[in-house]
Amino acid sequence: MNWLKLNRGKRTILNLILTGIFVFLMLWRQGFPVQSYEKLLQRAAQSYLIESPVELLHADAESWTVYGASDGKLLRVTHGKNLFGMQWNDVRLFSEEVPYLLEFNYAEMSENKEEFTLCVGGLLTGFFEEAATAELTVTLNFHDRLTGVKESEETVTLTGVRESTACFRFPERRDGRDALGLLVGPAVLRLYDEAGGLLEEHTYERLFPGTNFHQ
Repeated sequence: MNWLKLNRGKRTILNLILTGIFVFLMLWRQGFPVQSYEKLLQRAAQSYLIESPVELLHADAESWTVYGASDGKLLRVTHGKNLFGMQWNDVRLFSEEVPYLLEFNYAEMSENKEEFTLCVGGLLTGFFEEAATAELTVTLNFHDRLTGVKESEETVTLTGVRESTACFRFPERRDGRDALGLLVGPAVLRLYDEAGGLLEEHTYERLFPGTNFHQ
C-alpha cells in the first residue's frame, strides 16, 4: 500500500486502526484493566495461583489499596488506574496467623519537599467482626536529627472510627513539629466489644511507616 496515494480520510481511518491495534497490544501485555475491586482482587490473586473467589474486605481510595480474604488469609493489593480501569501493581498474601494489618503513618512531606512534619494516623483492616471499637496508643520518641540524642517523649491515643465491618480508621493528628528523627514505639492496639470489654491487646515494639502486622 502506497501511503502517499491515500487520501486524507483513508489515512485518518488507517491511523485509528493502527492506534487501536497498539492500544490492544499494550493492554494485552500489561493485563487488561478491570472495572471493580472484586475483579482486581481476583486478578491479583492469580499471581498466587488462587482461583477460588476472593472476598472484598475494604478498599482505601486514598492509598489506592484494596484488601481481600481468601481461605482465612488476608490479601493486600495496591493498584493504579487509567482511562480503561484498574490494574494491580503489588500484591501480598499473608499467612493465616496474621489477623489484621495496621497501616501507619507519622509524617507528611511539605509542599517544597524539604520538611517532614508530624502527622500521626492509620488504618486497621482484617478479621475482627466482634470488635465494636479500636484504640491505638503510640509513644512518640523525638531525637535530635544530627546527634541522635533523645530529646523528649510523649504518648498519644487514637480512637478508631469504623469504616466497614473489616476496617477502622485512626484519624490523623498533626502539628508543625519536625518529624525527622522521630521513632514510634512501643505502641499498643486494643480491641473492645459492644460492652466495652477488652477483646484483644497487642504491643508493637516499633511502628514503621506503611504496613505493620504481627503473628
